[in-house]
Amino acid sequence: MRTRSYLFIPAIFIVLITACSRYNVVHVQKTTEVSKRSGIYYNLPKTIVTIDVTITKTEKIKGPYAQYAQKYLGISNVNTANTTSYEISDIAFDTYTEPDSSQYYCIELNKCQKKRQSFFLSLSESGMIQSLNAKPDIKEVQNNSAKTNNDLTGNTDNYNYFAESNLFEKIDTIIEKVNLDTTIIEKKTYKRSWVEKSPELKAKEAADFIMRTKESRFNLLSGSAEVPYEKASVEYMNDKLELLENDFLSLFTGISKTKKLIYRFTYIPEASKTGNVEKLFLFSSKEGIVDSTSTDWETIELQLDKKNITNTLSTFIDSKNKISGKKHGLYYRIPEYGVISVKQGSVIKTSATFLINQLGVVNSLPPKKNHIQFYPNSGAVKTIRMGRYHR
Repeated sequence: MRTRSYLFIPAIFIVLITACSRYNVVHVQKTTEVSKRSGIYYNLPKTIVTIDVTITKTEKIKGPYAQYAQKYLGISNVNTANTTSYEISDIAFDTYTEPDSSQYYCIELNKCQKKRQSFFLSLSESGMIQSLNAKPDIKEVQNNSAKTNNDLTGNTDNYNYFAESNLFEKIDTIIEKVNLDTTIIEKKTYKRSWVEKSPELKAKEAADFIMRTKESRFNLLSGSAEVPYEKASVEYMNDKLELLENDFLSLFTGISKTKKLIYRFTYIPEASKTGNVEKLFLFSSKEGIVDSTSTDWETIELQLDKKNITNTLSTFIDSKNKISGKKHGLYYRIPEYGVISVKQGSVIKTSATFLINQLGVVNSLPPKKNHIQFYPNSGAVKTIRMGRYHR
């Protein structure tokens, strides 16, 4: 009898230790029955995708002397009207995580665990799980800040004409014939007045100045100048003359202004959306990103495809979870790869592949006192130590 009692005492001790090390995790849903046990709540993260679309806006402004470009400079195909055009120049993807409202869990603790303080659970500020009975070593990645970029090139001011008077002196010669007896005398008088220059006269003067500048550059580079300048001086003067020539030439050819506009769109991938095509925004080459009231637009679409790497695992886990009365340990994610494509009509503008948490599988660990580390951005298991462990 004594032998049996000695064997019975260690058995009770083992049962108590096992009871203190076990726990149960419940998925918190609207239909979940409220337990009398106290617990700790955590959640799993979901992936949010951001799409940054860069639109290049180009404004072409005709020169004030565009109609005289062919006549005085022999230049054709210049801007004859002010136009504005838009083009999709770049599409960039990025991801961040936030708590998944459908993946909240409660760790139910028994009295023994609360007394012995046998749990060390690490959560992020937003409640996403990071580790259990282990030190977390990965910091939570913060959400990306909005990107802004305005790149403006070209002349942004109005045309600055050359520093000459807009008036010129007009001298009219008036000849008056005077009869003195039999002699006719011509009396000349001069009338001076200031009149405004016509656009064509201004254009001719600008064209003459361009020709003189070209001639000066030719003399400088060919060595015809009277002064033997050093190489650095020649390069400096040539650059300044070329800049001056181009400024005057723009009076005929016009100028172009380019500006980059960046729009950010947020997309939440869901398993029910895989294979579907959704509208991202409306685009017009004349107006840029427009609303639905515009008449000249085309739809830029977004498509989500799943690589189905976790399909077999998902089927197996679903069959296993049908077993009733089973206790669950910590729930974790096994993410799935998803491909996100942006399409303009039938043309794929760009695509990218990401690990998307909510497209994968959610499974539970055994309800034992394990040492576990999780990836905070996915909720996947990084390291796990079960039972005794020696390094």
